[in-house]
Amino acid sequence: MTSGQTFLGICGGWLLIYFINQVKDWWEKRQEHRESQCLDEQDLLKTIDNMKEESNNLEKEAAETTRSIMRSSLIQMGCQSTDNEDGTMGVAYQGENFRIDFGGRFARIMDPAWAVVDSKAPDFQDIKDAVNWANFDYGPRVVMTFPNPEGLVQFHSYDSLPLFPGNPENTIMIKSTLDTFFRVGDGVRFHLQQIQQKREEAKQNRRPVGFSTNQQENNE
Repeated sequence: MTSGQTFLGICGGWLLIYFINQVKDWWEKRQEHRESQCLDEQDLLKTIDNMKEESNNLEKEAAETTRSIMRSSLIQMGCQSTDNEDGTMGVAYQGENFRIDFGGRFARIMDPAWAVVDSKAPDFQDIKDAVNWANFDYGPRVVMTFPNPEGLVQFHSYDSLPLFPGNPENTIMIKSTLDTFFRVGDGVRFHLQQIQQKREEAKQNRRPVGFSTNQQENNE
C-alpha cells in the first residue's frame, strides 16, 4: 500500500467517525427536544387543569354568596325558603311555588307546571304560536314539555337576574321579578286571542270563489 492510499484511508476513517458523531449528536438533541416537548405539554395541561379548578372554585363561592343574598332578601319579603335535594331553593310566593338555582352571580327563578294543556285540543297549534309570541315580550320565558303518555303538556316559566353583595336593590329586583311571573299567563292568553281573532277576520273577509261583489257587477 502506497503512502497516498494510506493517507486516503486515514482521511476516510476520520470522515466516517465525524459523520457518526454528527448523527449521534443530532439524535441526542432530537431526543432531548422531544422530552422537553413532552414536559412542556404536561406543564401546559397541568396549568389548564389548575385554572379550571380555580375557576370552578370561584364559581361555587359566587353561587353560595348569591344563594345567601337570595335567602336574606326573601326573609325581608316575609317568605320562608327551603333547600331541595337537587340543590335548588324552594319558596312559596303569592300562592305559587317557585324553584331557584344559582350559577355564579346569577339566580334563575323557575315557576314549574303553572298550566297544563291537552296536545290533542283543536287549538293546540294556536297555543304554541301564542307561547312563541309571548316569549318576545319582556319578562319570564315560557317553555312547553313534550306530551306525556296521556298527551298532556306542561308549561314552565323561568327568568334570571344578577345579585351582588351590598346592592341595596337586590330585594326590590327579586320581588319585581317574582311579580312578573303572574303576568305570563295573561300574555299567552292575549296573544292566543289575537291569533284567533285575526283568523276569524280573515275568514269574514274571504270572498267565495265564483261570486262577485255588487261593486264588481256595477263596474261591468
